[in-house]
Amino acid sequence: MKFKIKFLVVVIAAFVSCKNNNKAATKTEESETVKRSTEPVDSSQAKVSSPEVQDYKDRLHNIVERMNKGFANVQTTGNPEDDFSKLMITNQFAGIEMCELHLKAGSDTIMKALAKKKLAFLKKQEEIFHNYQFNSPTGYRPPVKKNVPRIKHLEIVDASDKDAVFAQILSEYNQNTIDLAKSYLESGTNTSMKSAAQTIIQNFSRELQQMKQYITKYTSNN
Repeated sequence: MKFKIKFLVVVIAAFVSCKNNNKAATKTEESETVKRSTEPVDSSQAKVSSPEVQDYKDRLHNIVERMNKGFANVQTTGNPEDDFSKLMITNQFAGIEMCELHLKAGSDTIMKALAKKKLAFLKKQEEIFHNYQFNSPTGYRPPVKKNVPRIKHLEIVDASDKDAVFAQILSEYNQNTIDLAKSYLESGTNTSMKSAAQTIIQNFSRELQQMKQYITKYTSNN
């Protein structure tokens, strides 16, 4: 009889201990849940492109890729003026498309003003290079291979803003165009063509600074 009573006491004690442990575990889980829910979320991981922004980004990339393919199809001759004018026609057609797209889709007044000003500049420059091709004094020359710098297919991590996307892609476009103009000046001899190349370098370098400032400001605010 005494043995049965002792056994019953042990069973009851074990049951009470187990119940208390379960309560403590539940409290711990609740506190962990509260703790996790109050921890800040990493905003850099939360940012994703909206379908509208992603579509805009894809359109810009497609323009760039068409330009790169256009560069590959240019039949260079070894004549600095002839080669430069052909490359710039392809280059500036892409720039015009990018600016026209952003004027429709952009929202920032600074970036839209830059796109509008750049569009007018590119159309004026495009006319210079078209006129040279139509009135080329060099005549026919057999094609020769020439390495042409390609614009990279930019992967923009934070594509949550169309104006930031435009600024980053246009920065790459401008730098590539400056490199083309500088390369021409190393061997070019045509006075009007050299003047056009120098104007491009000055204009695009100034725009590069504007876009870098915009990107820096955008990055610091996000």
